[in-house]
Amino acid sequence: MKKYFEFLKKYSLLVVFCCFILGLSLVNLFSKSTDFSEMENRYLQKCPKFTLNNFVKGDFSQKYEEFINDQFIFRNFWINTKMISEVSLTKIENNGIIIGKNNYLFDKLINIDEGKAKDNLVSVLSFARKNKSKNIYFSIIPNSYEVLKDELPIKLNNLNQKKYIDDFYKMLLDSNFQNINIINSFDFLLNKKDKIYYCLDHHWTTKGAYCFYQGLANILDYQAVKLNSLKEHVVKNFYGTYYSRAKIFWKNPDTIIYYNSDANFMKTDGKVYKSIYDKEKFSKKDKYAGFLYGNHGLLEIDSHNYKNKKENICIIKDSYANSLVPFLTYNYNKIYVIDLRYISPNDLHNFFVEHDVNDVLILYNFINFVYESNISKID
Repeated sequence: MKKYFEFLKKYSLLVVFCCFILGLSLVNLFSKSTDFSEMENRYLQKCPKFTLNNFVKGDFSQKYEEFINDQFIFRNFWINTKMISEVSLTKIENNGIIIGKNNYLFDKLINIDEGKAKDNLVSVLSFARKNKSKNIYFSIIPNSYEVLKDELPIKLNNLNQKKYIDDFYKMLLDSNFQNINIINSFDFLLNKKDKIYYCLDHHWTTKGAYCFYQGLANILDYQAVKLNSLKEHVVKNFYGTYYSRAKIFWKNPDTIIYYNSDANFMKTDGKVYKSIYDKEKFSKKDKYAGFLYGNHGLLEIDSHNYKNKKENICIIKDSYANSLVPFLTYNYNKIYVIDLRYISPNDLHNFFVEHDVNDVLILYNFINFVYESNISKID
């Protein structure tokens, strides 16, 4: 017994540590799993089902490790503790998010997948070749750190998006395809920097989308609707994707502004909606999903058939376009919205066979465009 107590005394720190780890493991083993993390705004990994085949292939061990990481007991506490320690050490980033000035958070982006970006440009060119009768408009939207340089920390050395975007446009222009029209969004955004991007989310704001919409008017030949003629709606307490990743809990929330649209109805996945806004989502964590009910493979929006509207437009896009579309309902009788992430190549092909579309707008934010693998579907 004496030797036992001497051992405990000599290795007391090791014993306490082992008991702590064992206790956490037992509590974690018998704790109920959480499906969705409100803090991180994502679904968490569920416990994988064990099969001999999955075990041999290594899939089970990988998914089980993700399950343990996602379902670890007091996960939010440990995440917040890490964040506080990072900020206390005066680091300018946490979990790939840059801490800027005046409540802003930004993406950290040092390099890109240049091969994927070039493949996506080739796909856009191939789409233009196959659709010579259509007016094709192409634009890459810079992410917030590229436009709001005054809000960045001095030590930041992010990738120069403007240089890459200019190079991408040059490649398309050098192809000499007459039906590709380049829309340089820098022309519309650089002079109107105030509140055109959210502080805590990766999207542009409704004001940013409207600035682009105004600039687009001369190119697509429509009369832009005036904001002061529209009814404004305010959604408070928006904590977006940057906040969910950085976990800096003292940041002030953003406000989402949206305006009445001229939509008559919207169809998607066999459902018909009288509004293009999902107002229930505006009361939940992922408030940006209130625009167009989130992302879908194909949306069909029918607006009121007034005079001086253009016939139709198809928008191939990422989620940046979701807050732009409501303005376009004042200028087009019918709007088709395609998200290549959620539509099969066969359904995409059938859509262009069955629908006579006049204008096609391809719109992506820079980070999505240089990493998105589904753009090849339009080839």
